[in-house]
Amino acid sequence: MWFRLHTLTQTKWILYTLWPAILQMLKNSAKGSASPIAVVTGSAGSLGQQVCKRLVSRGFHVIHADVAISPPSEAPQASDADPGILSFQLDVTDPRQWESLREKIEREYSRLDCLVNCAGVLHFGEAEKTRWQADKSMLDVNLYGTILGSKTMLELLRKSRRGHLINIASYAGFAALPWAAAYAASKAGVIAFTESLANELRNDDIYVSVVCPAFFPSGLFEWDAIEDEALAACLARVVERSTLTAEQVADAVVGLLDNPKLQVILPAEARRVWRWKRWFPGWFMRVVKSKSASFRAKMEDRLAERD
Repeated sequence: MWFRLHTLTQTKWILYTLWPAILQMLKNSAKGSASPIAVVTGSAGSLGQQVCKRLVSRGFHVIHADVAISPPSEAPQASDADPGILSFQLDVTDPRQWESLREKIEREYSRLDCLVNCAGVLHFGEAEKTRWQADKSMLDVNLYGTILGSKTMLELLRKSRRGHLINIASYAGFAALPWAAAYAASKAGVIAFTESLANELRNDDIYVSVVCPAFFPSGLFEWDAIEDEALAACLARVVERSTLTAEQVADAVVGLLDNPKLQVILPAEARRVWRWKRWFPGWFMRVVKSKSASFRAKMEDRLAERD
């Protein structure tokens, strides 16, 4: 008799302890949230679009979040072209919009499996001559937007128990490129933030990664906005000669879901640059300075010949 009472008491205690978790599982099942959920910011850009397509092909419900999207209604709107993609207008620098998106995801899905912080802006120019509004926009969108989005969504990523946070930085964040000082600072900040956050979350069920691609052709480059014609010609030439594509970067981003890594640098040449700077910083800075000056002089000569 005593054994039966003891067993019954233990059973009740176990059920009482596990009941909240059971309810949560039933709640998720009722909402049909078996498919993984992803948010991609900056998804109207060439890289964001490619990431969204690949996530949908893997069975994700993808929330396509971009400031260029028309204002949202009570819930993210399904795309007519692809029902696996939902749209949500998001200014990544606005904490209220991030919180609104978080609330909607929690209400609809109860969790988030993947966040790709892909939103970014880029303005080239000499540091002394660049307008402060341009510098501020890069720091706000590229760095602060990434930090704000990551902080806001961590709770939902943790609920996934397999969440993955992927931040898009840049080769510019470590390559000491001239004429892109504020942009480089914003992307270096993304790298440092991601690395620090990865250590902070080392005991959580959240993977944290940063992707650092070299420049590749995309809508991020606005050559007409660069007043210095020689500088515009230099940078346009660099992008034209790039062998990297948005599709290749998107493959690397989505590939992290199968093979999580803290940092991915691409292409291989960019990885070599990262090693050279780390191992031989003084020599590296001299080479960058020399090659940049030589390249710009060559572009100025070509422009002079054309005129």
